[in-house]
Order: sequence, then C-alpha cells, then structure tokens
Amino acid sequence: GYLTKPVTIDKVKSALSRIEGLLSRQVKRLLIVEDDKLQQDAIRHLVEGEDLEITSVLSGKEALRLIEKEAFDCIILDLSLPDMSG
Repeated sequence: GYLTKPVTIDKVKSALSRIEGLLSRQVKRLLIVEDDKLQQDAIRHLVEGEDLEITSVLSGKEALRLIEKEAFDCIILDLSLPDMSG
C-alpha cells in the first residue's frame, strides 16, 4: 500500500498495522525496481537478511511482467524510471 498527502493519523495507523502483519511472516518477498545498478545494489545491501527474498529489476516493464506472475510483500520503486513513471 501507499499513502498520499494529506495523511491522517488513522491512515498511518492502518498502514503500520499492515506492515506489522507482513513482519510476522517467516519469509518476505521484496521487489526492487531501480534502473541504476549501483543504487539497486546499495538498497539490497541495506535491507538484506535471512528472512528476505529479494528480486531486482532494472525497468518498470520488467517489474510489471513479474508482478503479473508473482506476489510480493513489498516493492521499493524508483519514481523516475526511464521507461515509465513510478
């Protein structure tokens, strides 16, 4: 999920509640959508852990193809991709 401004405290509480549910799962699936390989590697390094399965793609089109086939618990998305807007 995501929040758009203006954000209410109820919306923040709801988002945090969804995150808590995700954190209770054994293995989490993360998709990183970042066209800069260096940035992609830096993000991976920051969040990697035993209970996290990370998939990385370099374009929005690749991400959309993957999302149609697989489910992810979280997506880290570069908002200024060259092939489409985040």
